Amino acid sequence: MLGDEYPSGHEIDKPRIERAVREILLAIGEDPEREGIRDTPRRVADAHEHLFAGLGEDPTSHLDVGFSEDYGEMVLIRDIPLYSMCVASKQLVNTVSGAKKACEVEAGDELWTLEKGFLAKTTVEQVSSRKTYDIVDVRTSKGSIKVTRDHPVKTGKGWCEAGSLRPGDLVEWFPPRKLCRSTPSVAPGYELGYLLGAVASEGSIQERRRVSVVVGDHRFAQKIADSWRTSFSIDARVESIHVDSGHLGRKIPMYRVRVVSSYVGEKISDWLGLRPDSQDKTRDFRFPKVVTSSEEMTRGFLEGYIEGGGCRSGSGSRIITANTEFAEELSAYLQTSRGRAREGISTVYVSDRWHQPGWYGKHGFRQQSDWYVPQDSQFAEVEAVENAHESTKPTTVYSFKCEPYPTFLVGGHLTHNCEHHLIPFIGKASVGYVPSERVIGLSKLARVVEGYARRPQLQERLTAQIADALYGGVGSQGSIVVIEAEHLCYDRETEILTPRGWVRFDELDVEDRVAQVDPSSLEMNFVSPLSYVRYRYSGPMLKWRSETTSLLVTPEHRMVYRTDWDFRRGPGFPWSVAPAYSMPPSFYVPQAVTWSAPDVESVQFGGEAVSGDDMARLMGIWLAEGCTRADKRDVVLSQDTGDREREIWAFLETLPFGFRRVVQRDRPRHVQFESGDEALYEALRPLGKSGDESVPEAIKGMSTRQIELFLYWFALGEGHTYKHNPLLTQFVSKSTRLLDDIQELLLRVGKMGAVQSYEDHSRLEVRRHKRSPEKGHKGWGKLRAHHREEVSFDDEVFCVNVPTGAVLVRREGHPVVSGNCMTMRGVQKPGSVTVTSAVRGLLREDESRRNEALALLSRGDHR
Repeated sequence: MLGDEYPSGHEIDKPRIERAVREILLAIGEDPEREGIRDTPRRVADAHEHLFAGLGEDPTSHLDVGFSEDYGEMVLIRDIPLYSMCVASKQLVNTVSGAKKACEVEAGDELWTLEKGFLAKTTVEQVSSRKTYDIVDVRTSKGSIKVTRDHPVKTGKGWCEAGSLRPGDLVEWFPPRKLCRSTPSVAPGYELGYLLGAVASEGSIQERRRVSVVVGDHRFAQKIADSWRTSFSIDARVESIHVDSGHLGRKIPMYRVRVVSSYVGEKISDWLGLRPDSQDKTRDFRFPKVVTSSEEMTRGFLEGYIEGGGCRSGSGSRIITANTEFAEELSAYLQTSRGRAREGISTVYVSDRWHQPGWYGKHGFRQQSDWYVPQDSQFAEVEAVENAHESTKPTTVYSFKCEPYPTFLVGGHLTHNCEHHLIPFIGKASVGYVPSERVIGLSKLARVVEGYARRPQLQERLTAQIADALYGGVGSQGSIVVIEAEHLCYDRETEILTPRGWVRFDELDVEDRVAQVDPSSLEMNFVSPLSYVRYRYSGPMLKWRSETTSLLVTPEHRMVYRTDWDFRRGPGFPWSVAPAYSMPPSFYVPQAVTWSAPDVESVQFGGEAVSGDDMARLMGIWLAEGCTRADKRDVVLSQDTGDREREIWAFLETLPFGFRRVVQRDRPRHVQFESGDEALYEALRPLGKSGDESVPEAIKGMSTRQIELFLYWFALGEGHTYKHNPLLTQFVSKSTRLLDDIQELLLRVGKMGAVQSYEDHSRLEVRRHKRSPEKGHKGWGKLRAHHREEVSFDDEVFCVNVPTGAVLVRREGHPVVSGNCMTMRGVQKPGSVTVTSAVRGLLREDESRRNEALALLSRGDHR
């Protein structure tokens, strides 16, 4: 029994719970009669009797007891302890036997679902129902479904309640008409690689369902047909056809191997990176990295492609293609140069020894991808979410408990029953209301919270139910409820950005401010955390690791990301936030941020008033090429003669510190710029020696324009900008701390680079678009399925709470913008905080009263 119904005479079947616990103990290999756990079944049954006591009562009954009072000020009570459970209700579904109304679904029915993007079956174990008026009609580009407002729907951002969906959101979907289609098994190996190579070189794919290869060699065609049989268990035939030849002016005999299957057409299209709207397969496909999952599959791909679009050349072969990007990707993998046969046509040399490591210094075969099959699911765009047609009678809605998957399809749209969240969440509630004619005792408020909490529950729905009870049940002018539950996040190796630089989570001080980021704009600023998290965690962690990104987080951790589809919609498309476990196979994470500090007009430095721009220039070149000499109490900058030296001297001459240019007698091509200004010496001396320098706070607080000035002048001394590519800049320093600070400044101006540490120095190279320089610098990283790994973990995890819900972190030198806490419907871990809130009536309409209530709730108990 779910939702707002209150069964009379409700009793917990404790003997049944005890039997179930005994079965669990036996299943894990324990002896239920062993001393120490003999009483465990009874204790668990007692605990569940207490946890679910709220199912047998109406929480609003506590509000019947009150007293009349002419009192219009707010009544508030903070930090009411609570714990609750999670479950949701369902309606129309797709069953394996065909579409059924929810009221017709029975225990034992099989439902269609999507597990990590793949079509799967799940079995109904239990059906329950309730009545409600709160129904929404979710209309998408692929259809519509009617569900309860709190019904979880799988979106590109993760699980989201139906009532929270907005137009433009993407909902995971599978075409219902394809649910009963046969799905051939897929076998990796040489033959599949050969088939992909043949299709890439000589094939065509129409409507992602008709795959056809037309060749002039019967032996080649037969080998393609054999590859279909081995790879997909499809009996493909070789057909003799005649094709018009524009060059010869007549029809010529050819051989065709054609397969019509939307399943394999979609898989091959996805492997080859073809977009659904692709009009030219020949020029649009990409090198399928999946073939690198094994040497045999890579060999098959190369031989299949060469058979159709290549020729022998010396001790190897040449691939000939009009697809420039494919040629670049393949030549990069084989570590061979891309040639050009004629305008628009590229060639790639494939040595017969391409697979041998060490041959001419090449890596040979290198696995760049794990074996995978592209997922079945697609995305439907939400067009509208509206209240369903109002009726004088409530609608009966149904909930299905399913195994082995707690998800199922509703009109092809993936939804969740939340049964897997049957785990307590622990936290506290703060509630308040503005009385109208009746005041309720504070103890009654706590009992209302407890009554709603002790039942299968959503944290978000629990918040709303309490707020509604205090507003409607008491007849108050307004109510407010804030509930805090718990969560987990990062491992101890992860660093977070603070004003004192990058700090490991396990070394973070309570006085430290941290870099919070607004996920909608990526704007960064420093704040004091609302709370700190540190907790022992034993279980799975999700690890993403690529050349540019490294993250290790709990499965429920909040990720800031964009899907491939979002990314194609342009740079202005917003970033999404969703649990780590729900990430699609391919997505992007932000790494650079925006910074909105104003220009610094003037700085007091070295006893002089220096403009902010000059301060940025001076600090840049001094940290790169300067030092202080204690014996002479002066300042020295060094540089070889040339354009850079002249630019530096022209600037130093304008400063009020009396710099002079001194040519070295024993090194005539080397110049020193010296200043004996003692105030300047005293100002620069604390900034450290070359091995432990850092960027001053004054520079970090400047505007992005002035930070760019600093970076330019630092690069004049300890950097290199390539003339052929001005976007490519390298920074070098003996001080790792200084390079960390340079990385931080780059992030503030929308650029990104990873710090690489060596024995005697550190190096950082700014990332940019290699193939499209006109796009500028990269401020994001792309993660794919082969970058993801689930690892066992048994250690402490760490996090902080910030108002925006996202922070700037770094792991293994790679920065990334990521979430701070998981707000996933009450599945939480002790030691952390997740906040949900609900506001009703006067406190919703009157901003000043609402702010007053929030301020009072944050300070302590009031009445």
